[in-house]
Amino acid sequence: MSLAFLITFAASAVAILALAGLAAWARIERPTRDLNEAEVLRLLSEEHPGWTPERVILSLDRKTAIARRGDAALILFRMGDGHVTRTASWDEIAALKPGAAGLALRLGDPWGGAVRFRVPDNAPWPPGANGAAL
Repeated sequence: MSLAFLITFAASAVAILALAGLAAWARIERPTRDLNEAEVLRLLSEEHPGWTPERVILSLDRKTAIARRGDAALILFRMGDGHVTRTASWDEIAALKPGAAGLALRLGDPWGGAVRFRVPDNAPWPPGANGAAL
């Protein structure tokens, strides 16, 4: 290996690391559209073919959705530049109490985060409580 090759290789490595660091620092992401019921159903059919929800509940900010079928629920949320789903029992979700920032859905993932699900102020949780239609 020549000295010119090593210098070029080192300069390229430094440039790539600098650009990756700049993108991470600036949190540059691919723009994504807000969720609607049709988009949620499309994404769920890709992730879970044959799983058809009885009800889709969208977060107020349209970044998260909960799809319910019987005692099971799928939580659809944005991670990185795409959307992912996690499963939960409906009883776990129904037992949550909304706070000032909405619901904090703890999924037990290794990343240890919580998914935020915004609900309207003073709205009954879970939807369908107090006689409201599911």
